[in-house]
Amino acid sequence: MADPRGPRSSNTLLERVVLDAFDGYTALTRPQLVEATGLSRPTVTALVAALVTRGELNEAAGPPVSGTRGRPSMTYRRTAMAAPVALIRLAHRMPTRVSLVNDTGTIGEVDTGTDWRQPWESWAPAVSEAYGLLAETTELPVRRVVLAAPFPVEEGHGAPPVSSHLGQQPPDCTATSRSRVMPDIPDWLVADPRPAVSALLGRPVSMLNDANLAALGEARYGAARNAGNAIHLSVRHGIGAGIIINGRLLTGASGMAGEIGHVQVVEDGPYCMCGNRGCVVTQSFDPFKIEALTSRYGHEPTFDDLEDLVAAGDPVGLRFFTDLGALHAKTLAAPIVLLDPDTLVIDAELRHTAIPFIAGLKAELARRCPPRQTEILSIVRGTLENAIAHGALAVANDEEAAAHQP
Repeated sequence: MADPRGPRSSNTLLERVVLDAFDGYTALTRPQLVEATGLSRPTVTALVAALVTRGELNEAAGPPVSGTRGRPSMTYRRTAMAAPVALIRLAHRMPTRVSLVNDTGTIGEVDTGTDWRQPWESWAPAVSEAYGLLAETTELPVRRVVLAAPFPVEEGHGAPPVSSHLGQQPPDCTATSRSRVMPDIPDWLVADPRPAVSALLGRPVSMLNDANLAALGEARYGAARNAGNAIHLSVRHGIGAGIIINGRLLTGASGMAGEIGHVQVVEDGPYCMCGNRGCVVTQSFDPFKIEALTSRYGHEPTFDDLEDLVAAGDPVGLRFFTDLGALHAKTLAAPIVLLDPDTLVIDAELRHTAIPFIAGLKAELARRCPPRQTEILSIVRGTLENAIAHGALAVANDEEAAAHQP
């Protein structure tokens, strides 16, 4: 009788050949593994599938190859060699958070307790301490740091300056109201902060807009993984969109691509921090609507309160998010007609409120877009609990892949 362990032993040897082709953090495609191992394409495909199933290889959509169109190829990385990426998230209305991310998701997070609008002398030590605490928990060194910024990011620049159009405010505008329009941006963020953060933490640093990171995360690991062209809509922590064209992130000439929160929807509306008036961000959580909800329920509702209202079927809560979806459709209609995406991903963090939000969004898009486009457009909820973290991982992988290209 033949030894039943023979084929398995042979497969084990071949799997070792595939695993040995990975010499570090670099991800490889199946064609690259065929070239590196000398094995046939069907053999590599079968071996890779088995190794992914057992968790020895991690699979992800890779960066598009320059000059090609369509969906990006899948890339693979040894789980044991997938060193983590550090994500530093600068977010509105919350302190800076530092987290470690690998191919399995977020593996640790520390709240610094320090607002990113603080001077460097206050912000940097808190971030360095949080980073050090997290770095001690992993055997592999952090390979890259990614800054997630709540503002448009232009290559080689920091936070964009506040528009001079703010000078057109009416003369009776008080200093208090101006401060709400013109946030205090610390000097370390006005300049490109990457060199300073890199020197602080001793690792290479990338910086992207948070909505763009979320879009990239869903495109590589989540709901838009099989999409050709996709738009991801962020709502929960700030209004914005990320645009993926043929697998590539579209940022625009000055980093403003996808900044739908700064599209004017009310001509004489409230002043916005961007320098315009009546932008979507000034209307999405309109103070008058919040005041009406406060009068109805006895206190100013938090987002979690609104979630609970919707979950309970409260008609005012449902209407609030239906109207919010319709408002966003007014700014999304033109990009959808212009770019013709096949997938629109809605912020996974909306949870229960995504249902009325999508209902309002679909109804308004149907009014504003050609019927054929709305028929084929797939509107889906995001599948990643932390799409920004997955986007940071995709950025790190892309940077490494670019560094290894001839």
